[in-house]
Amino acid sequence: MINQILNKMKLRKYKDIFLVDTENVGYQIPNNIPKSALIYLFISNPTAFSKFQYLDNEQIKIIDLCPLLQKQAIKNGMDFCIVTKLKELVDISHSHHIVIVSRDKGYDCAIQFIKEDHPTYQIERYPLSMENYFHVQNAFKDILKHIDLDTKYSIFKHTSMETLKRDLTKEQKEHFVIYHYKDPICGNTVFVEYDIYNHLYLLYYSGNIKSSFQYREEAFQMFLKMSQEMKEKYEKYESKEQYTKANDLKIISFIEEASLKQQSLLKCLIQHFGKDEAMNLYLNFLN
Repeated sequence: MINQILNKMKLRKYKDIFLVDTENVGYQIPNNIPKSALIYLFISNPTAFSKFQYLDNEQIKIIDLCPLLQKQAIKNGMDFCIVTKLKELVDISHSHHIVIVSRDKGYDCAIQFIKEDHPTYQIERYPLSMENYFHVQNAFKDILKHIDLDTKYSIFKHTSMETLKRDLTKEQKEHFVIYHYKDPICGNTVFVEYDIYNHLYLLYYSGNIKSSFQYREEAFQMFLKMSQEMKEKYEKYESKEQYTKANDLKIISFIEEASLKQQSLLKCLIQHFGKDEAMNLYLNFLN
């Protein structure tokens, strides 16, 4: 009882408590964190972690599970330890905002189990890194400004853009698109989507991921290049209807060939089909 009181007094100056599953989200913590935050950093891999950078920070408590987990060799051992710490904290204080930092949705069950008996407890799971929690990237900030509560809930319920988008409407998905170009002739699209879970800019062409970028500027430059290439490829058609007709006649490849060789379409068609059939295709295309 005395230890519980002492622990409660130590926690009094903090408002937010974070339990970080480093096996899942890594060790990245920003240099400047709010004075109201206390972070429990659970580690299981001594070779991948250097604790010296955190030793002088009283707001970061290192929970070294290496000896225990090496001895026990239990699957999901860290998860059980974090849930045990969560229970200890809620027993000490009911007023703190407690966040489990992990992409592992298994924690949601433990959180919900506690909140069923104590619905006023402020407990949640955050699926990104601690660095992202305190210093959210501008792209994510912009997204959060415009999305509704249902979309925000979906973000924290999922762990990847692939599964998140299955839950979203077309309008909700558009909030994650940074740049977008749809060619008026062919109808194909080039767009850049921000992956909030991996902090990447994903470049899509006609619905398929072509590249990923760490920096927005790089994604933008490639987006411009691909948009321009698409525009130049299809601007030789006067209208969408003309492109559709070329596609139906199966002469798109010959139009491309004629353009590359800088020769007339009719001449190109004659080389492949002979004069009569080429003239027939050509007239059908024009009319």
